[in-house]
Amino acid sequence: MKIQYTIRIIIINLLFVNSCKPKNKTMPPANQATIVDFNNIKQIELKGDAKVVRGCLRLNGANSSAVGAAYYKSTMSEYFESEFTFKISELGNGGGDGFTFLLSKNIPELSIGEGIGYQGTKASLAVEFDTWQNTNLSDPNDNHISIHTNGQDANNADEKYSIAISDKITILSDGNSHIVKVVYKNKVIEVFLDGKSSVRAFIDLNSKLGLNGPFYIGFTAATGGSYEIHDICSWTFKNF
Repeated sequence: MKIQYTIRIIIINLLFVNSCKPKNKTMPPANQATIVDFNNIKQIELKGDAKVVRGCLRLNGANSSAVGAAYYKSTMSEYFESEFTFKISELGNGGGDGFTFLLSKNIPELSIGEGIGYQGTKASLAVEFDTWQNTNLSDPNDNHISIHTNGQDANNADEKYSIAISDKITILSDGNSHIVKVVYKNKVIEVFLDGKSSVRAFIDLNSKLGLNGPFYIGFTAATGGSYEIHDICSWTFKNF
């Protein structure tokens, strides 16, 4: 009986000690990535034609003059990393116009066609994945990545607002899944497509855009007379 009583006391003590330990979910490890669950609609806010289809975030359907946006509001630190997969499919009339990865102090504006869903959004930075050549905007071709900002004023898809651009990339609208990583560190933003560095630029997001507090992070997409489906099928981000 004495042995059983002693064992019982030990077990009670162990339970008490474990109950006093902090839980991991309240103290996440440093640099832990936030995984956005598209099936949990409470995590993200959708605008326009954006919706969740078969576990992917569909920014727009196969329609002309469509526009959609999805964003997640988070207090980001000075530096961050975000990774996502995308697929562009079901091209009509040649396909277009593309989608963006967007950082914005304000809720994104919605603009169809050449505005790729973000044009007019103040205090924003857009990484364009542009699939339609608008010669009036000085696009180099119909397959390029370009980083656009107009500081704290309204952003614009015209290439004169680009701070870095590259058309030496794989075909964006080939119907396959592609992986993108966007890294902002030491006041340099760099975009990797399928593991290869595509564009990079020096920019101070705090002083240039005023992104020194909570801001929106997400995606926009649009079509014009030509169209294509823009799907985002996974998305993570983390602070450094």
